[in-house]
Amino acid sequence: MGTSVYPANLTSDLDTGIGAWKDEDVERAIRQGFGLAFVPLCSQMQRYDKMTDDEVIAIIAFLRTLPPVRSAIPKSSCPPIK
Repeated sequence: MGTSVYPANLTSDLDTGIGAWKDEDVERAIRQGFGLAFVPLCSQMQRYDKMTDDEVIAIIAFLRTLPPVRSAIPKSSCPPIK
């Protein structure tokens, strides 16, 4: 299987973005590289596990200000992390 990585829709759209994600879900994606239901994100998504709580809170707050944009992004396919 080849690797095809697409950037996520980080707007507040409920269907195609992160509008339905809880803040804890966004924090886990940023720090640990897991999406909803603890599905691992592609390894190309850098993990920011050293970020302070204040930094993560600020990023989440900023993302929440983005207006919803309905934009279906193709699903990424990436080999499992070894």
